[in-house]
Amino acid sequence: MFMRVQTGISQNFATAYDAVLARVSAKHLRFAVSFLLLSLAAMFSNPAMSQTTVLSATGDGGFETGGTIALNSWNTANATVDGWVVGTAAAASNGTNAAYVSNNGTAWAYSQVSTISHLYRDFTVPAGESVVTLTFKWKAGGEGSGTSDWDNLKVFIAPVTYNPLANLAVLTTYQVAGSGANPNGWYNLSSSSYNTSVVGYSGVPGTTYRLIFSWKSDITDIVNPPAAIDEVSIVTSTPTGYTASAQGGLWNSPATWVGGVVPPAANDVTIPSGSVVTVNQAINYRDITIDGTLQWGSTSFAMTASGNVTIGATGKFHPHTTGLTGQTLNVGGNFTNNGYANLSLASTLLNFNGLSGGNLSGTGTFEGNGSSGIIRALFFQTIGSSTINTTQNITTTSFAHGAGSLNTNGKLSIDNTAQLFGQSINNQVSNVVVTAMGSGYTTAPNVSCAGAANFVANATVSVGNVRISGSNI
Repeated sequence: MFMRVQTGISQNFATAYDAVLARVSAKHLRFAVSFLLLSLAAMFSNPAMSQTTVLSATGDGGFETGGTIALNSWNTANATVDGWVVGTAAAASNGTNAAYVSNNGTAWAYSQVSTISHLYRDFTVPAGESVVTLTFKWKAGGEGSGTSDWDNLKVFIAPVTYNPLANLAVLTTYQVAGSGANPNGWYNLSSSSYNTSVVGYSGVPGTTYRLIFSWKSDITDIVNPPAAIDEVSIVTSTPTGYTASAQGGLWNSPATWVGGVVPPAANDVTIPSGSVVTVNQAINYRDITIDGTLQWGSTSFAMTASGNVTIGATGKFHPHTTGLTGQTLNVGGNFTNNGYANLSLASTLLNFNGLSGGNLSGTGTFEGNGSSGIIRALFFQTIGSSTINTTQNITTTSFAHGAGSLNTNGKLSIDNTAQLFGQSINNQVSNVVVTAMGSGYTTAPNVSCAGAANFVANATVSVGNVRISGSNI
């Protein structure tokens, strides 16, 4: 006799298990177990169940379909010199061909002129799959330091209505970057062999986008070779939820996350109550839920949520650096604050940029001037219907509204003199930031301070001096 005990396994697992039990007998137990294992392996290894290859690295993405850009179903917006071509000069990472910049149509070299050339193609995100993973091989010489935007390769994902033009830079709004890019998001200074870059992007299912590779050079120096790319792949999948650990930590540390995996871009993220997570990388996800604390360290990093940002009743949101520089927050859906958010600091931008509009709402508190919450810059760059329906009145010093409609419900004031002088935030510790991940202590620390002396009863102590006694400071 065999019995199935339900233990929280998935319905697919249970169905497969029951199918085996319906066929099993003691005589055929070994066969039944083998059947179950093979069935489960097929179930969970079938990519069609969870992801779609939109652009294959061995097909058009590998430039092996033909010897020209057009034969591989790509397009160009090339300058008169230094344009994108397909050929063998850049030594493909796989197969024979690669796409690269050429000054004469065949050589892998560029000229001493100011030029911008684009290579692009369109792709559509399938229904139900919002996680877009772009992978490509690249190499490029070029010049410039990490902060000097000179001869380099950039990557963009833009709306299909955006048409790149030769010698005109693509809007930085659409720039994406992954592994191997410098902190400003471009690729260069590595031309000896192909490097792999993986870019995570959160797309809207059913929407067509334009993938653009751009090469830019100036008239000062030539550091050949220019950009070459190969094995371009786009894979889409359904989003997965990731949750920070109870104690939190630095965003890019595996120890910060339940399961020990840093959330891949375009998935859903939750910061649970009590957890404190410090952002130390650019973050691009779908839904971001903050029931604990989400804050930034000493460096600015933009935050993009293609879906919703929700601050729970126990949540605290500090999108500013320790140097009090506000961050850019791009929200494709709704921003709901039922807890606390400080969007009042200089250069903070809350930018609603979804196609269907975005709502600003919630019963929580925005740091403000005592009478209203302050959002330093508030942009609605959507084509849908948006609303402001917060319990607290909102004041902004910089406001923009694109297409579509916006109902403020009388909650919004525009006042470029709004300040926080005299508020309690200026007389307290706002937040404490993790700067490095460490391991647990194995012995109790000794209490001490630099320059501290032992406490002596009735001894004269000047203001600012430190004394220690036992475990007390």
